[in-house]
Amino acid sequence: MGAGQTRTVIVSMFFVNSATDGRQIQLSGLVTADGGLSAGASETVLVDNTPVLALKMEEDHDPVSAGEPLTYDLFFSNPSSVSALNSVLSVAVPANTSFVSASDGGTASAGRVQWALGTLSPAESGRRRVTVQVNGGVGNGTVLTTDAELKDSSDPQDTARATAASSVRANNPLT
Repeated sequence: MGAGQTRTVIVSMFFVNSATDGRQIQLSGLVTADGGLSAGASETVLVDNTPVLALKMEEDHDPVSAGEPLTYDLFFSNPSSVSALNSVLSVAVPANTSFVSASDGGTASAGRVQWALGTLSPAESGRRRVTVQVNGGVGNGTVLTTDAELKDSSDPQDTARATAASSVRANNPLT
């Protein structure tokens, strides 16, 4: 490089399962030019293993009867100190049910309901809701299971998952 020119070098590091939360890591760099001139810098970073995404799912009642609606609330958040870009939330429509509705523009396709959440800022949270109808004739004791996933576009991708299960009870008329 010529006199007065600068160059920025960015180094990304990932520590997999070896750096404990709160640990300080010293990073140093040294650049040496022709003629022996050199410059150095160092920085201490603090390890933060806070998950970037969190997800919880709750059904509105359990057990549920055949023919009844069943609503799932999905609670999501970004408990970290970094933004989660291009976040997408999806939940499976359980077997033996049919899709009824989704809050906040959720769309159903290929057995899943999906919401494009966009960027989740640090400490941002929200709730989405999906309602399904339990099919008539579903047998007593059948367990309806579903899974939900929240992911972003980072590399490596941040993902949070949640599951829910509800039992079907027989519709016994009162006598």
